[in-house]
Amino acid sequence: MKENSKNQKITGIKNLKKMKPYLKPYRWSIFGMLFFDVLSLALNVVTPLLLAQVLLYFTDFNFEKILYYALLYLIVFSGKHILDYFSGLCSYWWVRHSAKDLQNKVIVQYLNTKSSKLDKLNSGVITTRFTSDCSKIAFSLDRIFFYLGRAVVGIAYIVIAFFLNVYIALYLLCSSVITFLCIRFISNKRAKFNYEKDKKTDVIVGIGNEAMRGWKDVKSLGFKNSLSERIKGLNEDYSDFTIKQNKKISAMQTGTFVLRNIVFIGFYILCGWFMLSGWLTLPVFLVFYMYHGRIDSALNIWSMVQEEVTTAEVAAKRVFELLDEKEYPLENFGEKSYEGKGEIKFSNVTFSYDGEHTVLKNVSFEIKPNTMVALVGESGIGKSTILGLISKFYEPQKGKIYFDKTNINDIKEEDLRKTVGLVLQTPYVFNMSIKENLKLAKPDATDEEIQEACRKAQLEDFILGLDDKYDSLVGENGVILSGGQRQRLAIARALLKNNKILLFDEATSALDNKSQEKIKEVLFSLKKDHTIVIVAHRLSTVVDADNIMFISNGKILAEGKHKQLLKTCKEYQELYNVES
Repeated sequence: MKENSKNQKITGIKNLKKMKPYLKPYRWSIFGMLFFDVLSLALNVVTPLLLAQVLLYFTDFNFEKILYYALLYLIVFSGKHILDYFSGLCSYWWVRHSAKDLQNKVIVQYLNTKSSKLDKLNSGVITTRFTSDCSKIAFSLDRIFFYLGRAVVGIAYIVIAFFLNVYIALYLLCSSVITFLCIRFISNKRAKFNYEKDKKTDVIVGIGNEAMRGWKDVKSLGFKNSLSERIKGLNEDYSDFTIKQNKKISAMQTGTFVLRNIVFIGFYILCGWFMLSGWLTLPVFLVFYMYHGRIDSALNIWSMVQEEVTTAEVAAKRVFELLDEKEYPLENFGEKSYEGKGEIKFSNVTFSYDGEHTVLKNVSFEIKPNTMVALVGESGIGKSTILGLISKFYEPQKGKIYFDKTNINDIKEEDLRKTVGLVLQTPYVFNMSIKENLKLAKPDATDEEIQEACRKAQLEDFILGLDDKYDSLVGENGVILSGGQRQRLAIARALLKNNKILLFDEATSALDNKSQEKIKEVLFSLKKDHTIVIVAHRLSTVVDADNIMFISNGKILAEGKHKQLLKTCKEYQELYNVES
């Protein structure tokens, strides 16, 4: 167990070092924070001495001296708080911006991660690390700088104390070491507790997100109670764990507080005895009185530093896991520029999602530019997988894919995304206005281009019927839209992007017959400028396609036009008859 903890700590320290690039742009802000903080702490050392002088002259009723040192104390004390203000400004600047930069890196890295890895990720894990952990690292580093400055100044308190009275200084130093060891022990326990607590939080946040996103399925399929019970069980386990651990930590903290109070009482008794014996004067006692808490904190601050380091280590380990290309491999793209005609070629392509169950087996085909090709067959036989491979969401284990004789792996990502556009069966619509959703595809799109895309996608009449027209908010995942309207909005996005190759994965499945016929007209009108590949269960959508590929058991069983397949492919004929 100790070995595991040690390994975790070493890993965390390595991860903290990875924060350097995120702190470097704000090094002058960090330097400013430390500069103002050090000056403030230096004044903080002086203020007890000045206040002791004020109290001393009270015994002599020397009003001039009292006024002089009181004004000097006020100036120094006010200067300290002005320095604290500027230190805080610098601190907020670099903490917020470094956390922002890290969050930006995490989301970009996440979106560049291979689809095969994203398929297995829990969104709650990513959400927690993106929001909480990134901020936690920056905030903990800020606290580390804060505590380190006070720990260094604490040494100055101890040195001054030894000059004033060796015996009392030794007493305070020894008692501080004892409380420091107690607090350090508690900090180690709390760090382990926080690591386990964060892991449990990830699970709860993940399933909670899924429950909220999939609330329609939860209600309609009647597993509201079972899902609620599962979340309830996870929350009860989390509560039991946190209550149990907090009880232990609270008990240890209470013991430490009692010990510190005993130490303070001992300090007062020792100082009283020294004063009665004539070994301690009133002014020196007043300085010790104001120093004793700071001397006690000097060593304990090192424990706080360790606690913040551990907190930052845990958060950094979780965040930089996402940035580890071995754990989260990135998509690979080439360096070739590409402006193709839209020709697609599969050469002996074999693909498996998990490395065990083969979805496609030595699939080969060619799709000519400016043609409409349909992929049909039963569910789960690889139709959508082909679209995923054309989009380069996945890479085949064997075989090659070409666009106009250019290997897809050699093409730049930017050119590939300009070439291929995909409309999914269940497209995601963002919680923003209709216009903003469309501008994601083309940020510089004009209003006329947006309106034309919506007109072609048979969406314009619906939009014009809304109160805010194109500025209407659609809610999370387009909650105010019907399934067909979401698909038509996704089709409008693809049309606005104007990709050379357009892929439609059951993109008309949620449309009524009238809308489907209109969309079919749109797709056929696009054929003169685009290569169109459609995955369809409803054969009526694709009977007029230039080529239909019937897929079965991961292979192309037959291909040709609709009438030709009705004569030559029994399986296609059966599928068509069932639909008819």
